[in-house]
Amino acid sequence: MNISVVIPVYNVARFLPTCLDSLCAQTFRDWTCLLVDDGSDDGSSEICREYAARDARFTVRRTENCGAYAARNIGLGWANGDAIYFCDSDDILHPELLSRLVTALESHPADFSYVDAVEFPEDGEPEFRLPSYEPTIVDNVFALYARQKCGLALWHCLFLRVALEGLSFAEDIRRGADRLFAYEFIRRSPKMALISARLYGYRQRKGSIAHASLGEKAVAGYATVMRRLADEYGDDPRLSALRKGEFVFMAKYIVRGCEGNPNKDELARCRMIVGGLIADGVLRLGDFGLKWGWRMFRFARKPRNP
Repeated sequence: MNISVVIPVYNVARFLPTCLDSLCAQTFRDWTCLLVDDGSDDGSSEICREYAARDARFTVRRTENCGAYAARNIGLGWANGDAIYFCDSDDILHPELLSRLVTALESHPADFSYVDAVEFPEDGEPEFRLPSYEPTIVDNVFALYARQKCGLALWHCLFLRVALEGLSFAEDIRRGADRLFAYEFIRRSPKMALISARLYGYRQRKGSIAHASLGEKAVAGYATVMRRLADEYGDDPRLSALRKGEFVFMAKYIVRGCEGNPNKDELARCRMIVGGLIADGVLRLGDFGLKWGWRMFRFARKPRNP
């Protein structure tokens, strides 16, 4: 088996060499990597070219800044390996990560293998965990994801390329398209080889998008994800579980993230977006429980004039 690794790169010169060094240090060697330089202007472009010059397994493709989702679509179109792995450009891989993921796929009837992650501070080092347990085959992947028992970040998973045929990332969404991609994939009822090990180091950067307060475009993105999932799952009985799990998770994330937004006008528009989800039945307050249901109601209602 060979792997196509896709890494979107945008202004991460401080962390990129560590990430690429961890890929080069993999005990599994049969991989090629596409570095999609998304219009970087901080020296990341030069770093990409340096790695490609000294290791033929790296290929660089530079684009105008179009976002991580568009960059991943470029990677999907380029990938020709038996399996596809998505990595973030500021994180760190344990040397055995790809080996464990590949072994699980080759030795079990599964469409993708899954490994856990460990968070670490911006200037710290990840504390990986490598128990020697055999992978667990999961037939009902949806149940684990909907109940938030498995993370939806792409770097958890090594996908068989044939299992992703026909899928792409929504480029019109500012935030949340990875979640939409995951649930579109899960609708195919794939089998998972679940590895009980923490082999991916997820860097907690203060200035990253994931840790920024949420604005209107981000909230609109998550709202679009929920609406599209509600439409795509339609009469599928799994939609109820999706509402109680994934939708509740995203809505809570929106409320918490908006609390740090100092722009009152933008915050008001975020409230309206959430209110629209409730009015249209995409979000159901009864799914949140009493405390959070009331909190969601207060967040979404139109503020009184002072």
